[in-house]
Amino acid sequence: MAKEFRVVDYRTELVDLAGITVIAGTPEEAARLALGEDLVRGGNQRGNVVRAKVYVQGNDALTLVKLFAKSETQSAKRTRERRAVNSE
Repeated sequence: MAKEFRVVDYRTELVDLAGITVIAGTPEEAARLALGEDLVRGGNQRGNVVRAKVYVQGNDALTLVKLFAKSETQSAKRTRERRAVNSE
């Protein structure tokens, strides 16, 4: 079921708290539509900064979901590092 979400972009130093309003099925979809970036909910948040805050009005209260950049797997990180070394 589609809902109205307000996406606040925290990727830059200047944050517009008014955000961007979109109709979507999930907070992640709302962020993708508003910001053009695939973001995920928490998990290992150490060293990971909030990229967006997504608000949705529920029956009784306003709900906030913090979204983060997808973390890179160890094998993907090693591959990227090898490619960088080989290209030098």
